[in-house]
Amino acid sequence: LKALATPWHIYKLLPTFTDALKAPTGKLVLRGCRRCGFVFNGAFNEKLLDYSSEYDATPEYSPLFKSFVAKTAKNLYKRHNLKNKKVVEIGCGKGHFVKLLYGLGAKNLSGFDPAYSNHYPEINKLVTKKFFNPKRLKEKADFVISREVLEHIPRPRKFVQSIKQILSSNGKIYLSVPNLEWAIKHSAFFDFIYEHCNYFSANSLTNLLYLSEFGQINISYGIDRQFLHAEASRGFKSAISTPAVNFDKIPKFIDEKMNLYKKAANAWGNFAVWGVAGKGT
Repeated sequence: LKALATPWHIYKLLPTFTDALKAPTGKLVLRGCRRCGFVFNGAFNEKLLDYSSEYDATPEYSPLFKSFVAKTAKNLYKRHNLKNKKVVEIGCGKGHFVKLLYGLGAKNLSGFDPAYSNHYPEINKLVTKKFFNPKRLKEKADFVISREVLEHIPRPRKFVQSIKQILSSNGKIYLSVPNLEWAIKHSAFFDFIYEHCNYFSANSLTNLLYLSEFGQINISYGIDRQFLHAEASRGFKSAISTPAVNFDKIPKFIDEKMNLYKKAANAWGNFAVWGVAGKGT
C-alpha cells in the first residue's frame, strides 16, 4: 500500500477542537510476508506515540463488547482455574479486565499499563503504571493475558519471548488481536490505523507463537470473528502448517473506500459525523 497520512493516535483525548484539527499524522505503508501472511506498517515509528493517562482505548463503553469481555473473563477464570494462580495482564488499559478477574476470585493479580489512572480503587495496588518489563515481576506467572496489545508492538516476537521469561514451566498465554482476515472480508479500511503497526491472521499469529517456542496453540474468534484469540502453553512443541494469506486486495479496497468517502465529503459540504469508537456498538 502506498503511503497514507493518518493521525498518530485515534484513542488519545484532545482538549479542544483546534487541537484535534492539528493532530499530527504519520505514514501508513503496509507490507507483508507472503509465506505467513503477517502484515505490518513499514513506516512505523514507535517514538511518535504516547500512551499516557490521556490515552483511552476502552471499548467497554459498548454494552455488547462489555458483555463479551465479561464472558471471556468468566471463561478463562473457570477453564484455567485462575483462583489460586498468579495472573498477569500486560497492557491492561483502565483495568477493566483485571477488575473482572479480581471480582471472580483471582486475587494474585498484576497489571501493567502507563495509561492506567486509578480507575478502580480496589485494584489500584495491583496495577503498575509503566510498560511491562520482565524485571518488574517478582514471581513467575501461571497465566499471562494480553488483549489488543500485540498489534501495537513493533517487535512482536521479542515481546512474546519476554512474556515467556516470566511464565512458570507449565505457564500459559492468552492473546487477543484484531482479525486481519475479517477486515479484508468486510473492506474495513478504518481498521488500518497508525497505532496498529501489526495486522494478524490466524496463520501469522499461530506462526508467531510457534517461532517463540509455544505449543498446544489454540485459535478462536470473538465478536463475529472481528477478533482473534490465541491460547498457548510453554514447555510444549508442536509441528504446524501455516499456509499464506492472500492480502493483495488490501491496497485496492483501502484506496477505493478512501476515495469514495472523500468524494462524498466534498459533495456534501457541511456535514457532521456521529459515532462511537467501540467494536460491536
